Amino acid sequence: MLQEPESSQYHRKEITIERGTLMKYLIDFENVASNGFEGLELLDDGSELLIFYSEQHSTISITVHQELERSRIRKTYMPIKTGGKNALDFQLVSWLGYEIAKNGGEQFVIVSKDTGFDAVVDFWQKRNVSVSRHPDLRKAVKKTILKRAPEVVAEIPEEPVLPEETREENKSGKAKKSKLKKKEKRGDKKKSAAAKENRVFQGDVKSLIPEFSGEASRIAETLRVHKTKQAVNNALVKIYGTETAGKIYKGIKPLLKGRKGE
Repeated sequence: MLQEPESSQYHRKEITIERGTLMKYLIDFENVASNGFEGLELLDDGSELLIFYSEQHSTISITVHQELERSRIRKTYMPIKTGGKNALDFQLVSWLGYEIAKNGGEQFVIVSKDTGFDAVVDFWQKRNVSVSRHPDLRKAVKKTILKRAPEVVAEIPEEPVLPEETREENKSGKAKKSKLKKKEKRGDKKKSAAAKENRVFQGDVKSLIPEFSGEASRIAETLRVHKTKQAVNNALVKIYGTETAGKIYKGIKPLLKGRKGE
């Protein structure tokens, strides 16, 4: 059975301080991964963690998992299963608004390195709601205690050197994120090129067969997607039927020059 090493960064250090207001931490796990839980041992039992994660970013280090299991802190796991880019951010912010409406007197901390959340923090602070953003739990706790009891801050240990397991996990996470961004950029370029090609074909279709101008976009997409004359003809027949497809095909023949028959 796996056991936590004695030198673990997460050994609890009891720091007694009256915080009063319940603290809720909304963890952007997709952004901070296991690093975001640095300082977990400093939280009091009245705290609550809301952990937002996606299917692509759901692996947590064994050390952090063990500490979470031992902790009596309330934990809620918030899986984000659908949506595109920034889906997790939008859902985290939506849930924050829900929590504020329900428990406005509590303090809320977004744990993320994403500075995009700062606009949300500013929005709520101007409305006298205690919302802040920090890259990990340690910095969040330090900031909170600094306001309430500055003399206690010195007792909080400095950030430890991450164990090899967590360092490797973070490297892997960064590499995956970098690959994903590159893939998204390539996808965006392909979409942009496809849209440009479609617009060119639309202009040609409207010019050659103005009676079918209302179908220009659909015909243009058929010309873009299908590379042979036969494939274009088959697609048109499937969409418009034999008679209408024949008229369209005859009109767009100049655009098919150079294409193979099959």
